[in-house]
Amino acid sequence: MKSIQTYLSGALLLSLFACSDVLDVRDASLINPAIWDSEQSATLYINNLYNEMPASTIISSSSNPFGAHAQFTDETLGSNKYVNGEYTYSDIAVFNDTYYGKIRRINIALEKMETSSLAGDAYNRIVGQAYFLRAWAYWNLVAVYGGVPYITRSVNPYVDDSTTLDPPRNKTSECISYLCDDLDDAIATLPASVTAYQNGTSQYARVTRAAAAALKGRILLFYASPQFNPTNNPARWEAAYQANRFADSLAKADGYALMVGTTDPLTGGFASIFLTEGNQNKEVLFSKAYDVSVSRTHGWENAVRPYVAGLSGGMT
Repeated sequence: MKSIQTYLSGALLLSLFACSDVLDVRDASLINPAIWDSEQSATLYINNLYNEMPASTIISSSSNPFGAHAQFTDETLGSNKYVNGEYTYSDIAVFNDTYYGKIRRINIALEKMETSSLAGDAYNRIVGQAYFLRAWAYWNLVAVYGGVPYITRSVNPYVDDSTTLDPPRNKTSECISYLCDDLDDAIATLPASVTAYQNGTSQYARVTRAAAAALKGRILLFYASPQFNPTNNPARWEAAYQANRFADSLAKADGYALMVGTTDPLTGGFASIFLTEGNQNKEVLFSKAYDVSVSRTHGWENAVRPYVAGLSGGMT
């Protein structure tokens, strides 16, 4: 009887160890926390945030239900519901859903960087981009809705309570204040030039401190306009003026300038904005880059180019 008990006990111990091995396997779907200790790997995460952001351009998409900017004028036919203030929630529900998913991923980055071993410029470059992208996302929401829930931490539906999962709507004034805070943090941590990113190599289309300052100026200008300022509060205009004046001086100090034409003094500079690529274009503060080599294309230039010029399916 004693030997039987011994065998049973041994079998039970083996089964426990076997179960422990199975249960202790690391979940490969989770993000390895070590990525935040390397600027190279953390940058890969930030790259995806750039890639997810809908571009405020002439191009429309499923995540940008307002249509192409060309549809707001006589340049092309299209819906005028946005211009006429006729959109309803059902028209733009995807817009709301799309941005909050991106904001959660930005908040994850900022939270993880709090315990990162990175320091100095490497740390600042990562958090600076995250602060800018969060402001960019929230501004697109505030411009449409006014006040929205301004969430600054990642939300976990399996852990957080109902209050956290369904936060109240912040006032528009509160959102503007939070936006300015995020952009002030971005200005303080972002580099002056795209050449200041990894190893001094050009990182065209990454955000700089001048871009953050310009976005803050744009936001405060909108906040001073009749859309948000029906009583024409002069203090808002003064805040917008000072923010844009600072953005202008910062951009000039960091090497940005209007493009100057070498031929016609009236039209040469305007044309060069579209013909000068990369870092040589000193007038571009923030852009979304397209590159056919990584399958990041759009159909706009394909559609508007004459057939005799060839249809390439995307321009680099």
